[in-house]
Amino acid sequence: MFLANIIVNNFTAPSLDQDVFFSTQERFIGKKIIPSFLFKPKGVLEFEPVDLFQEKNNKEIGPKRLAVSSSSLLKIEAESAIVVGRKGKRTLFNKDINKVLPIASISKLMTALVFLDTNPDWDSYYQITSEDRREGGKIYLYLGERVKIINIFNTSLSASANSATIALVNSAGFSEDEFVKKMNKKALDLGLFKTKFKDATGLSEENVSTSWEISKLASEALLRDEIKRAVSLKDYSFETEGGREKNIESTDDLLGVFPLNNIGLIGGKTGYNKKAGFCFVGIFQKNNNDLITVIMGAEEESVRFDLAKKLTLWAFNNYKW
Repeated sequence: MFLANIIVNNFTAPSLDQDVFFSTQERFIGKKIIPSFLFKPKGVLEFEPVDLFQEKNNKEIGPKRLAVSSSSLLKIEAESAIVVGRKGKRTLFNKDINKVLPIASISKLMTALVFLDTNPDWDSYYQITSEDRREGGKIYLYLGERVKIINIFNTSLSASANSATIALVNSAGFSEDEFVKKMNKKALDLGLFKTKFKDATGLSEENVSTSWEISKLASEALLRDEIKRAVSLKDYSFETEGGREKNIESTDDLLGVFPLNNIGLIGGKTGYNKKAGFCFVGIFQKNNNDLITVIMGAEEESVRFDLAKKLTLWAFNNYKW
């Protein structure tokens, strides 16, 4: 179970679940029981993850720290970073994990989740229109081409293709504004209270979140097989209805690095715009133990991947399950 500090009017109380506000009637503080109506929050509740994970028998759960190397030796050239255990959500490394920052194309994970809620017909075709066109990144789909929905979906995530992403939105019968409202509602439903979306692609610098909430978003998104498969594709090929061949290249360079030291990469998502810098979230696995690594605001493209690799290797070397 994940514990967090809940800060309300400068008063800190432990919560048993970071995803829940004061939905229960009582809160336990030490050995006292305090009714929830005594809490009168002003403004937004602030959550701070802490490393305290115990069952009723006081047995620690999740990964245990080994005396190998200190995280203070790690130089993190990024605005924010986190490594968190997917099971139990124990934070193994953190830097400014509650800082709200632009997330760029990591937004497409939420776009994909909302799109899946529409129960798409994967084998149906959609004809690319001029309204689908978005600049930024490589263009794979062109005006008039008829493409299977599954191929548009995979291109949106694997290649982080903006035009493919808008094509998904339009194929579902929504305007982008209508779709973005659904994305913001989904964020609230998932307990991502600092995550906000202005567009479906991440081109907008107003798409923001924190590294902590991005780790939660990625964990939820990759529970869906369709998303998990799409973000694991290093190379991807398909044909349009007219027989034109498309060769898609993933933006995730770490797919060419892992497996490494018996660590596999389940999947990841990149992001970049001028304000966000270079971002990355990935889920890594060793011996059936998953870690989520998030990098936000790196200054160079290669740095986000180098940092993600370094932090992931450090975490698996310094913790045991």
